[in-house]
Amino acid sequence: MIEHYWFRAFAIAFASFALIYVALSALSALTWNVVRRRHSQSTELLFTLLAAPMLVSAATVLFLIFPAFLRFEPMVSEPTGGALISFAAIGVAIVMVGIARATTAWVRTSRSVRRWTSGAVVSNLQADLPILTTEDESPAAVVAGIVRPRLLISRSTTRALSSNELRLVVAHEREHARRRDNLRKLLLAANFMPFRRQIEQEWMLSCELAADRGAVANGYDACDLAAALVKVSRMACVQGSLATNFAATSPAILQMRVQKLISWEPSESAPQSNVPVDLLMAAIALASGIVLVFSGNILSVVHRITELWMY
Repeated sequence: MIEHYWFRAFAIAFASFALIYVALSALSALTWNVVRRRHSQSTELLFTLLAAPMLVSAATVLFLIFPAFLRFEPMVSEPTGGALISFAAIGVAIVMVGIARATTAWVRTSRSVRRWTSGAVVSNLQADLPILTTEDESPAAVVAGIVRPRLLISRSTTRALSSNELRLVVAHEREHARRRDNLRKLLLAANFMPFRRQIEQEWMLSCELAADRGAVANGYDACDLAAALVKVSRMACVQGSLATNFAATSPAILQMRVQKLISWEPSESAPQSNVPVDLLMAAIALASGIVLVFSGNILSVVHRITELWMY
């Protein structure tokens, strides 16, 4: 009896996750089609559209649907329908593929970083994150790591760039580290929502443009950073899935970045935010979830809604 109860509980949880995930993925794509002309370079909006389907679906199941089932569903043996099992299987597949994608990206990037840092030495460049000088065949400039990010700069890059160009490249990569773009990439690696391809490409472009804006303070810096980008783009660049490489992007993104830098305006300097937006959103979501879990009335409504499609 208990086995049937718990099988049904997890079947409902994964089936609900699948339905909510697909629905929110479609909603994110529709939202992007509506707002893209006004907010095509809004990094936070793009990341929210990409991450929301997975995070909201998981939070809804963990904080609402599963607790509601445990609280109001009697522990009796009841049959589990074929449709529910099918949707649950889809939910399990989404979760397992997401975990596999994130794990694969982590392992591949870790191997690449170990190869790049073999024989690396501590750089004498000044920055608020560790900087290592790597061999010529390594990426030109890349921030690697999530918990303790490090900046890796190849010897060929230090030889090719002027001192100001090199300073601006460091500032650009420091912006990626400050914004925790590698962590965001890890979250997105686990989120393979349908219809996301174009949104993800726009997010990658917006991340690079935001880092460029954060690195420059005047028109001279903008031109020097554009020059550095052109020089580095001619070098062989290898990109790790969870690493931010200065120039390892598509030719279209490189061209857009150079054009933006050449036409730089003072109003385009990036404001320094002291409040991590995604961390604040996570704290609000967690607090809301705790409130919902302990709200019996809300859980009762959620349980009744779940029963409508479950039976």
